[in-house]
Amino acid sequence: MLDADMIWQEVTTVRPDIDPELRGFLSSCVAACRAGAWQPAIEADVPVRSEKLGIFGMVDRLGSGDRLSVVRSGTAPVTGVYTSDRLRVAAYALCLEEMLGHAVSGGYVEYIPSGMARFCIPQPRDRRMLLRALGTAHRIMEGEVPQKPLNAPCLRCEYHAWCTEGSRGKKLSDLM
Repeated sequence: MLDADMIWQEVTTVRPDIDPELRGFLSSCVAACRAGAWQPAIEADVPVRSEKLGIFGMVDRLGSGDRLSVVRSGTAPVTGVYTSDRLRVAAYALCLEEMLGHAVSGGYVEYIPSGMARFCIPQPRDRRMLLRALGTAHRIMEGEVPQKPLNAPCLRCEYHAWCTEGSRGKKLSDLM
């Protein structure tokens, strides 16, 4: 399963334009993954959906016993899983619960460069955060501009300049 040459051949078939320099990255990922115990997938790229929540997505890997896995190309945090990954697992678990008709306790987040698979049990706060995000997305799709959150990460946001300067507009005399 962890044959770097075989995986690279598959990658170049799927993405013929991939940068050959990434072959070294693949080798380091395979080396890291060899140190861990990986569960085989029964299915990969499994479409899931929730009619109740109006969401759909694609679970990266589904193992025996409805074990879902989210595959990440970034390194693992020191402990636990990233918040965005917790939300992704929560959303996929809710979709699977609706599709299968029974509870799904959580899912694995597989941080490939670190060679780690961490189990994540979505907490009520994760599900609340997911529902808030879905509500915000629906309001944005209806044309509403969301309010800035209390602890907004403005300085790290890619729209910082537009939000703080662009929304005020510019005088024509400043442009001339």
